[in-house]
Formats: sequence, C-alpha cells, structure tokens
Amino acid sequence: MWEDDDDHDDEGFDQGLRELHAAPLRQKAREIGLLTQALVQSLAPATTPHPDDAALLPPENQSEEPELRPEDVRGIGELMLSNGFQLAAKLAAARATTDYGRSMELAMLIKVAAESLLTQTSLCRELRLTHPDYIQTLRRELDEFRLLFRDWVATFDPTDHYDDGWGLFRA
Repeated sequence: MWEDDDDHDDEGFDQGLRELHAAPLRQKAREIGLLTQALVQSLAPATTPHPDDAALLPPENQSEEPELRPEDVRGIGELMLSNGFQLAAKLAAARATTDYGRSMELAMLIKVAAESLLTQTSLCRELRLTHPDYIQTLRRELDEFRLLFRDWVATFDPTDHYDDGWGLFRA
C-alpha cells in the first residue's frame, strides 16, 4: 500500500513540476498569438519603402518593389495566424496527457509552428510588408518562447510511455 502511495506522490510531483514550467510557456504562447494578430493586421504590400528598410536589404535588391496582390498578403497573414495560435492550442492539448510519446508529438508540432512563424517573419521583412520593429518584437518573443519551451520539454518523463504502434519517441 505504501508503495502505491509513493508512486502516486511521484506522479503528482512530476505533473506539478511540468505545470510549473508550462504556465509561463502558455502565457508566452498567448502573447505570441496576440502579437502575431497585431502584426498581421499591419501587413500591406509596400508601395513606398520605409527609410529603415533600405538597411535591411542587400544593395542589389533595394530598388526592387515586391509585386504582391492583396490576396497574397492575406495568405501570408493567414499562415502566420495559424502558426501563431497553434502554439497555445497545442500546449492546451499537452495538458491532457503525461504520455511521453504524445507529449513529444505535441512538442514537435509546437516547434514546427514556431519555426514556421519565424520563417514567415523573415518573408515579411524581405518583402517589406510591415515595419521592421514589429517583426523584431515578434522574433524576440519567439526566442523567449523557445527558452521556456526547452525547460518544459525537459520535464517530460520518458518512462511514462504508451507504445502507440508508430515507433516514434521511444524512451
């Protein structure tokens, strides 16, 4: 009987540690979602280069104007919003499991969404779709998210694993 109680206490401690690391990560994910939404609302094809933009582009590209249609910009924005809000959604799903394989699967999807959003900020900068400060702010928040994410993933227990038959994330 005592042994079962000890195992239960360990599980509660592990889950508590995981939740402790997840709370600031969830908050940062929500902030990134809102920042992404604000950035997307500022997107517009550049008609006149912003003075700060010239320093960001190689000299051979400074005179080239992007030829984007409004629907192209809308598409970029939709992808960014999808990735920005996936962070919090996948973290919410991760709260429902302690299984190592499922946790790692969700963590991988979160990482892919964050990396995609980071790439999309580079595209926005290259095409001069918004002010560089907006892009830099989102990139800085993504970097802070990455550091919190690493701490959170380190709390996963590889011994708590159900074999789902796919062979991924074996302990």
